[in-house]
Amino acid sequence: MTKIPDTTIDLHPEYCHSCGADLSSTASKEDSIRQTIDIPPIKATYTEYRIYSKPCSCGCGTIADFPKGVNAPVSEGGIHYLLNRFSEKSSATYQNIKKRVASSTVIGTDETGVKVNGNKHWFWTWQTDKLT
Repeated sequence: MTKIPDTTIDLHPEYCHSCGADLSSTASKEDSIRQTIDIPPIKATYTEYRIYSKPCSCGCGTIADFPKGVNAPVSEGGIHYLLNRFSEKSSATYQNIKKRVASSTVIGTDETGVKVNGNKHWFWTWQTDKLT
């Protein structure tokens, strides 16, 4: 818990949970505290770099350089290709782990929900004390 939360919401009972009597004008005393932590969605920040050229009096044209680390754009097709290559290279290891987890006497599992483009998807994992 944090000592100074970003938002505080005070929740006062308006009526008695036992008899239903109106409690709206009765003084309240703080009973307990709970905090939740909300992680905001990640938002991509796009920065466009534009390079320009200038002519020199010597007749040479000079073009500015992109900053270090600003490379050519990566296409969706390039990412798809890399993921497929990784999948092919890791397939034998994946199958070995899958077989060893399945033959274990004790298996732990987890199901985690995640939203992708606003749609709910599920991610399942199975693990032993040595493998996931």
